Amino acid sequence: MIVCARASASRRAILTVPVLLPLLDAARAHAGDSDYKKFLGYSAAPDLYLGYGQKNDNRVADPPLYSFEYPADWTEEIPTKTEKSTMGMDGRVMHPSTRKELAYVVALGGKDYRDSVLKDARSSLIVFAGGDPDLRQAVTDGKVEQATKRVNGSDLFVFDIASDKRRYLSSIGKKGDTVFALVVTAPANAFERDYAGLKHIQDTFQLL
Repeated sequence: MIVCARASASRRAILTVPVLLPLLDAARAHAGDSDYKKFLGYSAAPDLYLGYGQKNDNRVADPPLYSFEYPADWTEEIPTKTEKSTMGMDGRVMHPSTRKELAYVVALGGKDYRDSVLKDARSSLIVFAGGDPDLRQAVTDGKVEQATKRVNGSDLFVFDIASDKRRYLSSIGKKGDTVFALVVTAPANAFERDYAGLKHIQDTFQLL
């Protein structure tokens, strides 16, 4: 329910590699950056929605409302206008060889959300699980771990949801008139294998 209200090294080791460590750190940072791409989300209204990835749409004039980083070998998939209007689906990325590992963002906004405040984390999650029966079942019957963190000035509810079939990572936050929910998911037997990339998506999600 969306409730209305509102690590030790010796001295010798340190002295012998004063130049190499910064260089190694820089190399690792560069390699890490190349492992991911950034997704920018605009949450266009359903009647204006033309899909992400299209060159000739009117969203370029508007600033992005959220972002996250996803594995560089994944692909963006454009939600349909129906998915946008009926589910609030705003953006989606997928593993290159399977549709079963993916991340998507649902954005619900407008006057009905203008005065809402996210207070009940689990109930808020259930609101966004409506379009995904496996997520809904996982929230109801699975193991749910939750926490709150502040990212780029916005409070986010963060979840780790485990069920027999699938595991989910989710982040939910509100900015302006819109409530955003990121959902990252994979089958239980693939989640641990690809955990680093899946968790990176959740860790880099922010409202702008």
